[in-house]
Amino acid sequence: MAYKFLIYHPHLTFSDSLNTTHFVKPNGKQGKELSVNTEALFRIGKEAYDLLFKEVPEENIEEYGQYFEVKTKEDFDHIVLMHYFEFIKDLRPTFQKMVSVGKLKLKDSNGKEADIEWSDTQENQIVDLAWQIFSKLQSTSDAVSKRCYVHLFLLHALIAIDDALICIDLGSTDAVSAAIEATNALANAMAIESGSVKLQDARKEMSFRGAMAKLAADPRQKEKAFIFECWQAWQKSPDTYESKAAFSRDMITKCEHLTDVGKIPRWCKEWEKTHPAG
Repeated sequence: MAYKFLIYHPHLTFSDSLNTTHFVKPNGKQGKELSVNTEALFRIGKEAYDLLFKEVPEENIEEYGQYFEVKTKEDFDHIVLMHYFEFIKDLRPTFQKMVSVGKLKLKDSNGKEADIEWSDTQENQIVDLAWQIFSKLQSTSDAVSKRCYVHLFLLHALIAIDDALICIDLGSTDAVSAAIEATNALANAMAIESGSVKLQDARKEMSFRGAMAKLAADPRQKEKAFIFECWQAWQKSPDTYESKAAFSRDMITKCEHLTDVGKIPRWCKEWEKTHPAG
């Protein structure tokens, strides 16, 4: 798990019910007194944290017990945060399989079917699209499964708050986007908790549209689409490159965000299967 909270730590900040005026830094020191902007983030974080650790029915204690034995910042990081990233890791192949069998169709801003490199998608993109997974499973999901999705969105809200605080410190306008991300994630979790199908469907539609916009704007996905167009041109003029290695070396020089040249030959093999010559 590579992620670390930088500006504040959720457990140190929200586990103390008497603290209502400061975010607490990961080193245990108090941050600045809350301003109008940071107070709103504090309220979102507090609600997300309290929902994360709310009591569950007794019959589910065994499954959820590990989430409620957090006594330190290290416990939070090694138990709760670890499960967040493990769940995202499990969602990647699930999305890929759904796309491959036609259960999930993704299109770019031009309406063309998007060829997504799931291993490269960012965590927040996976979380946003998780509504698609949940919508497929909600009618048959038990309390434990639903709670896993609730945990996913609540942790995402807490992480987005850290992003927003970083942007505020840097004077970046991206703070607004990060704050909206936190708010949406909390709303997603509350929709599942409510059990309201109408509310869940409304949240799902809003989140899916936002997720598609993010994927369409992801420069790495755009570069992959560019490489695919170059590959198609190469198939029509085979003499352009003597090998996949030569093609890959040329493509990497034309891309700003793609740095792993080893991905390109793998993409070529996939495209050869899905777009055979003739």
